[in-house]
Amino acid sequence: MRRSKFRASMSVIATITVLGSVVALTGVSAAAPMTASYTRENSWVTGHQASLTVRNPTAVTQRNWVLTFDLAPKISSLWGGTLSSQVAKKVTVKAPSWARDLPSGGTISIGYVAAGPGVAPTNCKLNGITCGLPAATATPTTVPPTTVPPTTVPPTTVAPTTTTTTVRPTTTTVPPTTVAPTTTTIAPTTTTTVRPTTTTIAPTTTTTVPATTTTIAPTTTVPATTVPPSSSAATLTMAVTSDWVTGYNADFTITNPGPNTWTSWSLTFASSLAVSSIWNGIYQQSGASHQVSNETWNATVAPGASVSFGITAVGDSRQGTPSSCLVNNKACIVGSTVASPGTPTTTIPSSPTTTMPTTPTTLPTLPTGATNVPYSPYVDATNWPTPDLVQTAAARSTRELTLAFIVSGSTPCRASWGGYYDRDAKFMTPQIAALRAAGGDVIMSFGGAANQELALTCTTVQALADEYQAVIDAYQLTSIDFDIEGAATNDTASVQRRSAAIAILQQRARAANRKLDVTLTLPVMPYGLTPDGLAVVRSAVNAGVVLSSIDIMTMDYGLGSAQGKMGIWAIEAATSTHNQIAPLYPTLSSAQRYALVGVIPMIGQNDILGEVFTLSDATYVRSQATTLGLARIGIWSASRDQPCPEGPNTRAQDNCSSVAAPAGAFSKALAGA
Repeated sequence: MRRSKFRASMSVIATITVLGSVVALTGVSAAAPMTASYTRENSWVTGHQASLTVRNPTAVTQRNWVLTFDLAPKISSLWGGTLSSQVAKKVTVKAPSWARDLPSGGTISIGYVAAGPGVAPTNCKLNGITCGLPAATATPTTVPPTTVPPTTVPPTTVAPTTTTTTVRPTTTTVPPTTVAPTTTTIAPTTTTTVRPTTTTIAPTTTTTVPATTTTIAPTTTVPATTVPPSSSAATLTMAVTSDWVTGYNADFTITNPGPNTWTSWSLTFASSLAVSSIWNGIYQQSGASHQVSNETWNATVAPGASVSFGITAVGDSRQGTPSSCLVNNKACIVGSTVASPGTPTTTIPSSPTTTMPTTPTTLPTLPTGATNVPYSPYVDATNWPTPDLVQTAAARSTRELTLAFIVSGSTPCRASWGGYYDRDAKFMTPQIAALRAAGGDVIMSFGGAANQELALTCTTVQALADEYQAVIDAYQLTSIDFDIEGAATNDTASVQRRSAAIAILQQRARAANRKLDVTLTLPVMPYGLTPDGLAVVRSAVNAGVVLSSIDIMTMDYGLGSAQGKMGIWAIEAATSTHNQIAPLYPTLSSAQRYALVGVIPMIGQNDILGEVFTLSDATYVRSQATTLGLARIGIWSASRDQPCPEGPNTRAQDNCSSVAAPAGAFSKALAGA
């Protein structure tokens, strides 16, 4: 649903994302009949995910639109349209069957996954009319050459990037470092995303909000200083917080000796450590030289105060101690390293979590009765901070959570959590066990809008079924969900392969006298499932899959003014889907077909400007869902069911709803609590 993980494929906010920052497009010709915008939403070592939105500001409807643009990286998957061809760098995308026309004032949006670092497309045209998309490149940034004498501490130039916030609003400063009389370009030619991108929330007295995803980019090596630190120099200490056979976690603390307050800070140190992830700092590395600079919320450090950041590293923690350091280009003192208590273990720790001391841990008593509609909100399991499932369930009026998303990892046909944690890493295992001990349970969701669902990388039905089974067995699952969207809905081979594999899973469960509920989650419009989405349902039914529900993503329609309509459209979509599946279930009554349909709204601000799912919509959906006897209600997502620190706004964010609603209010309304 969102692109890291669960957002419908109809549109995104207009921005360019570069190295974790978001930069507004500028330079669009005022004379261009169309307007276009580009977003790079995610990137990794070998590829990136992006989207392109085109708006028609004219009074003329563009019929059967065809979008063309130049893009050198090869596109591997595309949604929101049909990839007609990609010859050399010329890409042609045709309108999907459910949205062939672009009305006056309307927008169309396509998303895609392509090889290499994200670069903005150029030469955009819709039906032959220029889109006005500039050849925007927010990087590379050129560092002016500076001569560095052998005894001079190398200067550091911090070039802040202005952020226009969108789906993942952050401000990331990537400080290029000048060290030699040459020109060094810091470019996203080789990037490694080490943590999922999340919304930056200012820290409170009870919660330290870790950093956003840090992109590791090659930089020029900064040699260790030969200038000895003074007695009043800043100090750096390293404390190993956990240690296991193949790696460790550590906290680094810098203390400001005074007399002045730091309004920003930058640490450079020499060490052989191999960092795989970092929080509360922005990181760059070249060889044995490591540089960490402040995030927006921890830039100021008073005299005598300290600031900390944490890392996960590969290898022996005893080899990672810094040998020398600079703070703000001045030599600092390396303090003693505090070793981790106890002996290393073979268990790889999960990501650090944020404690919410005021959240109740007693799970709610679920309503009972024939008219009850279960409520199971989605939880973005790879979001930051890692969610506490017991506290989340208690605070969101439910005992059942849908965990997202299991996808194909770096090894084809090998399951992972969002591409970050291998299925054998036991990520979320303690959390799931704690939730079950408290009387709750989870539904595991495969797929989502980002990455690749396993059916796209497993080449045989048997291999696919076995990989699904490995996840089921690892987490002792009795309910699984398949979120199929974007290009995956019209990939006929993978659709059929998935259906056959699910049928095998249910056969195995029946043979072992075990329960295995299966749901499909699909894109929808108020008039029903898309043709591709309906084909996914048909394939499952024909393969003999017993579906517990067909859940529809009632969000991001892109139909123009939606004020006061989001709840109505959600129920219209449910009714339309109920009608569409009648030929597939000819023996079921109308009530029984409604009992097969679930609704999943995106609460608060949707990805499309003007689409806001309000508390009134939530109350209406709950009432109508109960009347119709729908299968279930969910939301994207549990972490969004709280107000934003900055108050109501028009940005769709990962960790808040962007509307004026108290924490948990949407869940209470939709759960009927």
